[in-house]
Amino acid sequence: MAHRQLVKSTRRGSSQGTALIEFAIVMGIMTPLFFGMVAIGLSSTSAVQTTQLTRDLGHMYSLGVDFSSATTNDEEAQTIAMNLPLTANGDGLVIFTQIKEVTAADCIANGLAVCANTTTNHFVITQRLTLGNPSLKTSSFGNPSGNYTNTAGTSVPIFNSQGNAAPDAYLKLTSMVASLTSALPGVATGNPIYVTESYFRLPSIQYLSPFAATPDGVYTICYF
Repeated sequence: MAHRQLVKSTRRGSSQGTALIEFAIVMGIMTPLFFGMVAIGLSSTSAVQTTQLTRDLGHMYSLGVDFSSATTNDEEAQTIAMNLPLTANGDGLVIFTQIKEVTAADCIANGLAVCANTTTNHFVITQRLTLGNPSLKTSSFGNPSGNYTNTAGTSVPIFNSQGNAAPDAYLKLTSMVASLTSALPGVATGNPIYVTESYFRLPSIQYLSPFAATPDGVYTICYF
């Protein structure tokens, strides 16, 4: 009788041990899958929010809204951004760029016999504005900065306080030539293209990196 009880106890312990091993194997497979799904879900949500924000702010920009003002328009942008961190030291950045094609007629109209060879019949940056943290990312279309010497011989910023570049800057400076022009939509010569870029870091899901590849952030572009 004692022998039978010992056999039953041994079988019960063996069964429990097998169940624990099976549980450990299943959890070893399911845990990375679970965290991977969480990472994909959070990234997808942020991507949708960033795309929507870029489209809405880009539409406003193309209609002439002045985002150089740090008052009403910035507040509107913050409202549209909702829970996306669009502050000077935050995890978000929106870059507004106005681009247009330079022709020989533009040079003549602005008192220049010829434009710099590198800007004539090229797309150039004529306006640049940013909202959020400018240290996060640079524009994919070029990043002219600093001062230049204008026609009066004075050193002035390339972009004024409203983000506009003077004709003698974008008609002569090679740094004003836009990159990625092959990606720009076709428009009539002389008409500006309004480009809005948004980038938001995703620090909240970095803890998932042992289980799934998580992006540093979400980047989107919108044209009008």
